[in-house]
Amino acid sequence: MAFATTESRPLLIIRADANAEIGWGHAVRMAALAQAWNAGGGSVAWCTSGVPERIANWCGGDVTWLEPDGIHREASRAAWIALDGYRFDDDYQRALAVHGTLLLVMDDAGHARHSCADLIVRQAHSNIDDLLQTAPNAEILAGLRYALIRREVTEHAKWSLDQAAHQRVVVTCGGSDTANATCRVVRSLTERPVANLRRLEIVVGSDFAHRPMLDQLLTPWNGGWTIHENSDCLPAILSNASLVITAGGCTMLECLCLGCPTVALATANNQVPGCRELAAQQAVVYLGLQAELTSARTCALIESLLKAPQRLAKLSLAGQNMVDGLGSRRIVKRLRIGKVHLRPAGPNDCFSLFQLRNDPLVVAASLTSSPVSWDEHCHWFQSANFQSSRRLQVITNERGEFLGQVRLDWEDSHRQATISISLVAAARGIGLGSRVVRLALANAVSEPRLERVVAWIKPDNAASLSAFRHAGFVQYDDIGDGPLRLHWDRPQYSLLPMSR
Repeated sequence: MAFATTESRPLLIIRADANAEIGWGHAVRMAALAQAWNAGGGSVAWCTSGVPERIANWCGGDVTWLEPDGIHREASRAAWIALDGYRFDDDYQRALAVHGTLLLVMDDAGHARHSCADLIVRQAHSNIDDLLQTAPNAEILAGLRYALIRREVTEHAKWSLDQAAHQRVVVTCGGSDTANATCRVVRSLTERPVANLRRLEIVVGSDFAHRPMLDQLLTPWNGGWTIHENSDCLPAILSNASLVITAGGCTMLECLCLGCPTVALATANNQVPGCRELAAQQAVVYLGLQAELTSARTCALIESLLKAPQRLAKLSLAGQNMVDGLGSRRIVKRLRIGKVHLRPAGPNDCFSLFQLRNDPLVVAASLTSSPVSWDEHCHWFQSANFQSSRRLQVITNERGEFLGQVRLDWEDSHRQATISISLVAAARGIGLGSRVVRLALANAVSEPRLERVVAWIKPDNAASLSAFRHAGFVQYDDIGDGPLRLHWDRPQYSLLPMSR
């Protein structure tokens, strides 16, 4: 599928900074996005205050570096602009929106209303209630399926159970760690004996301002220790540990992708939801906010984990299941499609709809679970266009490419309709389904009598269930052996996207 641009190598503009005050997390995940965009045949322009050498190394050679003001000069020729940083508020987003370029915004905890955003990515956790209220026009990709992980991590060897015997603990709380969680953790581990802890590996960035305190804490400790400053070998350091203690940001997600057994602490309030969600899935052990750590609890926990290699193995497997390292590819795949629209199906769509209807995955997901012949399809398609109780729409992007279909079948009273959707292979697995459902509902409410929309979905169709639930559908309590019945009621119209 082609990119939304007239250039041979479509342009992605990234606006993200990294320094001692902001930290490195925004730049780390945008570097992962840049790598995936380049791998898909695009080019990247990075707007930043200065050009940190490490960002340049992560992104590779095919990156143009711009001063912050350059984003407005280059915006009109970009396919997308990606913003990552809490300083890029609604005013900043509105100023970019006037150029007409599609806008992607990373959001961890609702730092803006995002009224001009086309796509919002919230990778740390899946709660999007606030975004549904403030950004009804935006498409939202939420959860760890969209975790942006650098190629250096995804291509590195995974953690193995052999590492548990080394009894080596890595502590890393961010490149700058302005809250000095690193020293708080190290103090907890060194001021009292921890059985089976033989070695500490501490990773800090060049912006870490508390190195003298860290040295002072480690010097009298009887165990072995190493401080890695600004290391380019972080994946190797992490995967060679028995377990890792880390802040709940990008490094935590990289640990999970590597399969490293992980103990997480929150160094900022916006990390709490993600840490708690992962702890509920038993993918991390959550220590709580770093300001609330106690030596007794920290030491007891680490000691218990080092004595339980099978628990470490379970953490490793659960972490890899939660962060598979494909988030960057999924997002780039979604960016390549561009903005989606619905339009009434016409005669020229008949064959595309026939191919889609007989796609093996679509057949498996359908309630009939059987393919149809060309004659059957033509008869159905002709009758569908003449039935006032049926609204058949196709999903396209701005280049007119066929992406799927949405069908609404109305009851005679027009108080209730049944909805079904299906997507072509290139549009699956990237969170597009919920956006399409919401667009279809926004069109459906033009019928003033409509009170409820119903969807029937097979219990094993996890993708469709997720799409409809994210679009505001809820499930009936009376679950039988057949397909599940989900419904959406008209009062939820406030959560739907409006026209722009």
